[in-house]
Amino acid sequence: MWQWSSLPSIAILTVGASLLIIFAFVERRAAEPILPGWVFQSRLLNSTNLAGLGVGVMLIGLTSFIPLYAQGVLHTTALVAGFALAALTLGWPLAASVAGRIYLKIGFRRTALIGAVVIMIGATLLDLLSSRSSVWEIGATCFVIGMGLGLVASPTLIAAQSAVDWERRGVVTGTNVFARSMGSALGIAVFGAIANASLSQRVGGHISSTASAIPAAVLEQALHRVFLAAGVVAVLLTIAVLIMPNRSMAAAHAAPS
Repeated sequence: MWQWSSLPSIAILTVGASLLIIFAFVERRAAEPILPGWVFQSRLLNSTNLAGLGVGVMLIGLTSFIPLYAQGVLHTTALVAGFALAALTLGWPLAASVAGRIYLKIGFRRTALIGAVVIMIGATLLDLLSSRSSVWEIGATCFVIGMGLGLVASPTLIAAQSAVDWERRGVVTGTNVFARSMGSALGIAVFGAIANASLSQRVGGHISSTASAIPAAVLEQALHRVFLAAGVVAVLLTIAVLIMPNRSMAAAHAAPS
């Protein structure tokens, strides 16, 4: 594993930053840019995209490391670990289905803020997991976080769409989904680096596909660092929601059907 200060790490980070700068320069000059500059000139769009980024990070953190925790620390089977994670897929659509009724009454920002608080509660429950926890507790934690994600993802996306004209809504939707995908990519990279760094200090290796090859106590400590990082992301996601301006539903109601 490369050290952060090693030549390959520095070279990769430098090339990545350079490519981002080149991409921004090309996009500014393009007649039909993939990511137009006006997207970043709106406080609402910036905050909703940041929220989407946070949703992507939290989602990948759960789907990648919760099954590993269930198998490697609680010694469950892959099937049981999958069922525990499936609670996320129940919480998200349930929350998203009622989010519309909620934000019609109290607004996008307040609805998303409720969801962000629920995510922080779920992240706290995640940090409280231990080797004595049951799979049901993991499932309940995933369900809580899934509820929070559903209450954040839907209102922030609809808020972004309702803030622009109809001919620009495709760009806004694509940017929000792209931010969520970028969050997943960054999340797995950062969380994986945190877990690998913790493991390398104790067993001198990476997380492998065979969780039983790593002592449970060592794996638990490494994954709890990941869960702690997820808690930090939950706080940052809440800050992104707080940045959202208070907008009335008038624009959404006035939009043509």
